[in-house]
Amino acid sequence: MLYRRLALEWLLVLVAASLLVGWAAHRSWMQSIDNRLYDLASGWAARTPDERILLIEIDEPSLRALGRWPWPRAIHSALLHRLAEARPRAIGYDVLFLESSPDDRALAEAMRRAAPVIVPALIGRDRLSGVPEELSLPPHPLDEAAQVGIAEVMLDEDGVVRRADTRTPVAGRLAPQMAAMLARRIEPQLAEPKHQPFLLPFAAGENFRHVSFVSVLRGEVPASFLRDKIVLVGATAEGMGDVYPVPVSAGGLMPGVRIQANLLDALLGNRTIRDVPPLWVALFSLLPTWLLLA
Repeated sequence: MLYRRLALEWLLVLVAASLLVGWAAHRSWMQSIDNRLYDLASGWAARTPDERILLIEIDEPSLRALGRWPWPRAIHSALLHRLAEARPRAIGYDVLFLESSPDDRALAEAMRRAAPVIVPALIGRDRLSGVPEELSLPPHPLDEAAQVGIAEVMLDEDGVVRRADTRTPVAGRLAPQMAAMLARRIEPQLAEPKHQPFLLPFAAGENFRHVSFVSVLRGEVPASFLRDKIVLVGATAEGMGDVYPVPVSAGGLMPGVRIQANLLDALLGNRTIRDVPPLWVALFSLLPTWLLLA
């Protein structure tokens, strides 16, 4: 009689504990701990980024030398002419050109000379739900001179960037990430990750090869250093607003162009990380409980 009572109590504890642990795993109650563990592990797994990737940074020295942001489009045209002479493999120009300007034709011509050039569009989202609703494209003739993608970042619930995707649904169409377009340009047979969004293996932004915008503009960077590189142009100066929280192992804060560099590096190296499917999470969570009760 006592044995049957103990067995029944054990069975009830087993069922209750299994339901609680399984429900917690299904509802991601431990997601914050998972995120912290991933933040630590991503630092241990960091490697040297692809040497073909080169950042041309709109940094503090560039702002001091060229003036307050935004710059006239003639400055961007001049940089693209420099790059056209150096012949990089492809250029991702992470600057929004959304308003028309008298200098648009000259900028479009510079983009054609330096082609292929990819520029971002701006995703407009619903204020309440955050759902993408529209895509604001660069004006004519820039939209014809350059390819157009997006340079969006994906925030987790705690506001940290850990994940990315290669395309985002906007108003019935899939808008490709600029980094994914660059990766396919370099390796046309590159297969996109089957499971999206995926986790990024972050490397600290300083680990990527980088030069200052103004140094390239002045011709201080040899053309041989730029030749055959995958160039990403974007803002890294403090106060420009394009900065996002990332895992502490990657520096804690990172400009958007460096996040794009990490996405590009992960795609080229086939190093995207898939989240464990929910069923496996539940089983891995239940196993210690079952072993303890056994």
